[in-house]
Amino acid sequence: MLFIKSNLHRQQTPAACLWFVFILFFLQPLISASVPNPPEGFALLFNGVDLTGWRGGSTYDHREWFDLPEIERARLEAEWTADMHAHWRVEDGELVNDGEGKFATTVSDYSDFELLLEYKTERRADSGIYLRGVPQVQIWDYTDPAKFDRGANRGSGGLYNNPEADPGRYPRILADKPFGQWNAMRILMVGEHVTVWLNGKLVVDQAKLFNFHDRKRPSEAQRPIPERGPIQLQTHGGEIRWRNLFIREIIRDEIPYQHKTEIPLTYMRDYSGGHLDDEAFFQTIEANPPELLVLGKDAPLHHNWGPVAGTGGENQRFGQGEHIRRLSPAELHRKIGKIRAMVNRLHAAGVRWVMPYICTMTIGGRDDHRTGFWEFYDHWEEYEKAFGLGPRPKDDPRDWMQQRSDGSLQTYYEWTPDYYAPNRRWAACIHHPSWKQHLSNVVRLAAEAGYDGVYMDNNRSVRCFCPYCQTAFREYLADRFSPEEIRRTFPSESLEAIRLYPDADPFHLAALNTSDTPPSDTPLIPGEDLYLVKLAWEFWTDTKVDFLKDLKAVGTSAGRGEFHIFANTTAYIKGAYEPSRVSAVASFNQSEENGGRTGAHPGLVDLPGQPPVINRRAFEFKFNQAVANGMRVGMLTRAGHGLPSAVAQSIDQNPQTAFLSIAESAAFAGGGGIRIIPEWDAQGAIRTWRHFFQEYGHLYQGTEVWAPIGVIAFGEQFFNGLDKAHIVALRAIGKGFAENGVLFDLIHEANFSLERLRRYRAVLVPPGVRGLSLPQWELFQQFAKENPGRLFIMGDDFGTLDETGLQRALADFPSPFVSLPAHGGVQNIIQNMSHALGHTAHSLSDPEGSLPPGVGINAFALSDAERPAHLMVHLINYNVPLGKKREDPPLPVENLEVTLPLPSNWIAQSITAFSPNPGENLHIPFEQQEDLLRLRVPRLEYYQVIRITGHPVSP
Repeated sequence: MLFIKSNLHRQQTPAACLWFVFILFFLQPLISASVPNPPEGFALLFNGVDLTGWRGGSTYDHREWFDLPEIERARLEAEWTADMHAHWRVEDGELVNDGEGKFATTVSDYSDFELLLEYKTERRADSGIYLRGVPQVQIWDYTDPAKFDRGANRGSGGLYNNPEADPGRYPRILADKPFGQWNAMRILMVGEHVTVWLNGKLVVDQAKLFNFHDRKRPSEAQRPIPERGPIQLQTHGGEIRWRNLFIREIIRDEIPYQHKTEIPLTYMRDYSGGHLDDEAFFQTIEANPPELLVLGKDAPLHHNWGPVAGTGGENQRFGQGEHIRRLSPAELHRKIGKIRAMVNRLHAAGVRWVMPYICTMTIGGRDDHRTGFWEFYDHWEEYEKAFGLGPRPKDDPRDWMQQRSDGSLQTYYEWTPDYYAPNRRWAACIHHPSWKQHLSNVVRLAAEAGYDGVYMDNNRSVRCFCPYCQTAFREYLADRFSPEEIRRTFPSESLEAIRLYPDADPFHLAALNTSDTPPSDTPLIPGEDLYLVKLAWEFWTDTKVDFLKDLKAVGTSAGRGEFHIFANTTAYIKGAYEPSRVSAVASFNQSEENGGRTGAHPGLVDLPGQPPVINRRAFEFKFNQAVANGMRVGMLTRAGHGLPSAVAQSIDQNPQTAFLSIAESAAFAGGGGIRIIPEWDAQGAIRTWRHFFQEYGHLYQGTEVWAPIGVIAFGEQFFNGLDKAHIVALRAIGKGFAENGVLFDLIHEANFSLERLRRYRAVLVPPGVRGLSLPQWELFQQFAKENPGRLFIMGDDFGTLDETGLQRALADFPSPFVSLPAHGGVQNIIQNMSHALGHTAHSLSDPEGSLPPGVGINAFALSDAERPAHLMVHLINYNVPLGKKREDPPLPVENLEVTLPLPSNWIAQSITAFSPNPGENLHIPFEQQEDLLRLRVPRLEYYQVIRITGHPVSP
């Protein structure tokens, strides 16, 4: 610039002066400020030069914004943008607002993101950052006494519009810099949760952002914040300057392990048919709206039949007659209109997520008779353009099916079941492009009809050896291994020659039994065979997750926000290794517990001629919550398969045990819920619990499990040993701990770290943890060296295999640990651990065994698991009689005495109990001796959550 000015000065010509004016006027912004350089992976939100990419905005619900007519939306945007330009300017590479005017609003919308920015403000200024159009991350004058009553003295970074008692409303610490200095803010938003760092200090930790736009709605009608929306810079009251605004959109795979709890959800499933025209159904939901409602095949296009008349049910219901009559395109249009109207009415009633049932693999029909799905396939062209189906696949659906390793059909259910006869039930392959095309159409049409997601059944039923799977397997290996690693690892010399290992076929591998008894031996030798089979099973699991990701993307593109996957990873004992992987895509996960002799519903089983038995699912909830990684945990319990009708009815749910079921999910699921059907909810349990959760959400939100004992729960040990030895042992120990009132936490592969191990007084390794990677092996060693006598290893198979199945000797583990027998009851385990710990034994569990057999307990910490501000202790009374026709009230526990271990060097100050039962919210007397707390609960009917407020003290 100096060179140009000096030349112009010497020439003194009119033309030169004009060029100078031109350059100064048009290029000054580019010359005076350089474009900011974003960190790797981030994009510019503000270019440092002008307001490109920004429009004007106001406090306006982004959903309603899109509902406006296009002309009205354009008019408002032009009006707001003109106002914004009057009060915002770019100066020296900084975005400056004079303290007035409409908000600077990004033209683009964002879902999950990481936002970096710097700001500098002055006294009396008041600002904020709207996330997805929702207010707001607050920026204060933290010295202004006039605003101390609103929390200004606590500093900036809090979620100001959250309710007073909600986590995140106020920052954890004051981190603001003095006026005149730049503040650096980092905001991480995943789903509804927000984490904020101000000047390098954590001020908000994974707090849910309250939906300000729904604050005037009844609690049951309040929705979560939009899944997508703009970033807005809101200012008033004083000048504020912004610079270095960078954003990085987050892919769900990248999200770090999420361990904080959510407010429990209420979950109803209704597979009955005829919803579209059933006024009684709507009235039932309107009087008692759940947060999550899963319907049957109330979808425009059925996965297994195509465009048919029926609604409701799943694979084994409504598979004959009028229900599978093919609709004409005109009839299908009318059906979709009714579905859209139904979903809109359910949303208006207060249901947050409405989802239909879809199966990952089932097709119904006869290829030889061209019935069922084949009838739809033969008439594909009639629907192709009207419903955007794409060209009819060239290969017949008969060729879409899964194959066994010998090339025969892979079937998981009866070939011609009564519920399909004379049609057949087929199992399609998720890697076949034609089946992908069809299910993508099923999901897209569901999203266009207004559904919030889909419930995906039979996710584990993917064990195929067809040519498409063989190709996908080779691609999977190519992504995972280098060419040299492939040559060293596989018998084949080239990638092109590799095939899925035949012995991975579940019909040949005896170790893959699904009983609760561990197999006597493994039919594959450790080493090469074991590793090849392991890779096959990991391939089937990981590519199934990729398949669900693709369907989620289809639904999200077709709908108005994030489209949710509700995955059914089936019973714990069958698929404990899957939930943590599925969490990469699913918002919800279901553990399907089918029960046995006494069923799976929680409550008191009192069969004639047999001693009473307590059923509970505390361990299954805790396991799924531990591996959920931000996924909400659902539980489906049943009376049991194969039992006589009279027996099944005697252990089925009733309205009282439905109330208990929700209580159990509140105590152990960490924000999930249990399936309730309308028949079980005759007394409005969902309505009662939803109001309670709304009112006392601060007792559940943002906590993490607190327990003195950490139990290694490596569900993916299945892959390393290809048997369920560890899973079965873990389940037995976990259920035993739950039944005996022992507070414990579960440590799985994704949250396994030295920091996590250090938080427990004792770490227990159940039998069957055989295959460990070198980093896992070394981390166990480091913990044992740092904490002699706190690592307890059961049995002699610990770490005997590496992650490839090769042998490793336990003798290579020199660190001090305590060896325990591979078998033994809970009391023996606790007694042996306590003896080894010496004087700290009393802090592992209640030394007096004061909890009655029918009472369950769990605990969460708010703020910090090691130095919490509050402990939330959940008490459950399981003495509620099961039985479909029983109306017995619970057998209450009077004057319940509870002895709890507490965090080390922690003093309890006050205790309050909360319950959905009127009159049970009260202060609890207590006394503390060292790290033990004794309290007395006057009456426990179903459930209480007890908040213990305290603080740490110096040792």
